[in-house]
Amino acid sequence: MKAEKALGKLHLIDSSTISMCLSGYEWADFRETKSEIKIHTSIQLCYGNVSLNKVISTPARPADGTQLDALIVHDKDVLHVFDRGYFNFKTYDAYCETGIKFATRITANTIVHVMEELPVDASSPFTRHAIVIIGIMKNKHSW
Repeated sequence: MKAEKALGKLHLIDSSTISMCLSGYEWADFRETKSEIKIHTSIQLCYGNVSLNKVISTPARPADGTQLDALIVHDKDVLHVFDRGYFNFKTYDAYCETGIKFATRITANTIVHVMEELPVDASSPFTRHAIVIIGIMKNKHSW
């Protein structure tokens, strides 16, 4: 099975920082001697086509996560992929509650509760497949 069929529509979300001269861009001050802006992007990979979905520019100082909600597409067929710069359990909980699918890397100190181990085909590049809950379990009966 092609990855494209298995994954469906992918939206890749990331940001890049661009350094600029402080005297020309005082609104984006970052350090005493320079300004920086951040370009937040969502790129859509869908059925062999790649297109720019959304671009948001901000001063560099706010964290990446401040723009994540604006880059998310509310479509049950979309899988959003983003890095640890967007790591926020409350946001992840809200996305799960509304059916927004996403994949991201977790931090090394993330608490992972394995709910169910699933079989992995020997020819697969994956070494483990499991259903997990991440974060601190406040009430085991809530899941």
